[in-house]
Amino acid sequence: MMRGLPSQPIDRNIGAWAAGRHPEERAHDWIYAVAEVLVACALSSLFLPLRLELAFTQVRPFDLFSILLFGVALARLKRLPAPAFWSGLIIVMPYLAWHVISAFTYTTSSGLRETLQIGVVVMFACSVYAVLPVLRFRRIAWLLLFGMTVITAYNVYYHVSMGQWFGWKTLGSSSTGDIKYTFQFLPPVVGLLMLFDRNRAYFYRAAWLVLGVVIVCSGERKALLAYGLISVALATRARLKLAVPALAALVVVGAFISSRIDDGYMSIQLNSITNYSDVDQDRFDMIVRGAGPKSLSDSQRIFAFHVGRGMLEDRWLFGVGTNAYQDRVMQEFSYAPSYVLLGIHGEFWRVLVENGVVGWVLYVSIWLAAVFRLIKTLTWLNRAGAIEPHAVRLIFLLILLPVGFSVAFEAAGTHAFVALLVASFAPELVYYALRGRLGLSRSASGSRTKQRGAFALAFAPELASFERPSTRR
Repeated sequence: MMRGLPSQPIDRNIGAWAAGRHPEERAHDWIYAVAEVLVACALSSLFLPLRLELAFTQVRPFDLFSILLFGVALARLKRLPAPAFWSGLIIVMPYLAWHVISAFTYTTSSGLRETLQIGVVVMFACSVYAVLPVLRFRRIAWLLLFGMTVITAYNVYYHVSMGQWFGWKTLGSSSTGDIKYTFQFLPPVVGLLMLFDRNRAYFYRAAWLVLGVVIVCSGERKALLAYGLISVALATRARLKLAVPALAALVVVGAFISSRIDDGYMSIQLNSITNYSDVDQDRFDMIVRGAGPKSLSDSQRIFAFHVGRGMLEDRWLFGVGTNAYQDRVMQEFSYAPSYVLLGIHGEFWRVLVENGVVGWVLYVSIWLAAVFRLIKTLTWLNRAGAIEPHAVRLIFLLILLPVGFSVAFEAAGTHAFVALLVASFAPELVYYALRGRLGLSRSASGSRTKQRGAFALAFAPELASFERPSTRR
């Protein structure tokens, strides 16, 4: 037994489940394959601008896939191995509850609407947790890659066929911007596959270059930032001494390219990433008077910051209530340009304005816990020999950077809650995806570890344990 490493398997039912078989050696039960497809379809459907408006809520494909996944989890609940720890699910629940309570403090209809939405999100979260031990993550990654590639390809075809070679964010003026999120989440999926599926390294590298061209043409600045940072991290193996000069060189190249592009929209989008000298022209008073800004999205965020700050002065502790911001803005600033009469684009600021300091503390604590837990889990996996040191840094960036950008700069919605779940579940996802590299014993029938509490296991993965084959002969 290797010194310094625990000696028992972390999975409580590893050996006892399915007559002593390890979950990776389970029989090809078709219902688990269905669960993998449903997880991939539910996540991919978040990028589709499809929704059915009902009386006081809306139904999306994600809702239907979540209900089906919940049924699959219930159908095999007794046969599923218990998750090793539950902290990712437990930590996120207080904020979700406060989000619903805050909606009821505004109006009853708002509370009912958020109850339905959060109910579906919680159903999806519990279902994923239930099937985590039997999921094959590489298959899910491939399904996600396929789904997002198809959606992105249609998005590009739609705009190019209309003669629009840049700025691929929405499908028509009446469509939502959900389809643009594929530009943000394709890089981490391709990056993770590139990191661990080395048999197809050339394919992933070619896909990465093509993806870079598509993201630049899309005009999606958050996706371009994430792609650039991840590219630097992959090229330098996330070593700080190499990453800093590489990042500086990338900024210089980006500034040069933006100055040479003839398309006005693309030049503004690229230039706004590194040049903030024009922010003053988008001052709040000028926006309200209808002055034409260079960037509609930047102006909307400036407007939301000023208006939200005024709302916080009276209701700083509990906030104005979930969904109250946009209604109040439309009433008090009906004369302002329509592009600013939207919800707050940025969950950290929206939560503070609508849910108050109480909600903000609950929300930020999820992200702080996610960062701390993921670092601990990745460090533990590295010490156990499952991943190399540079993979610790790369996996951390590939998982938390895109979801962090998404919630920091985009409007609220189901996709924002799912991004929050991905961050909170990151340690569990990483453990179950990489446990095959740990050399877990497959013959320890019926062996169970003494549990020290789900919360402790998740926050200190080194307290959990696994069995490695002896290196002695």
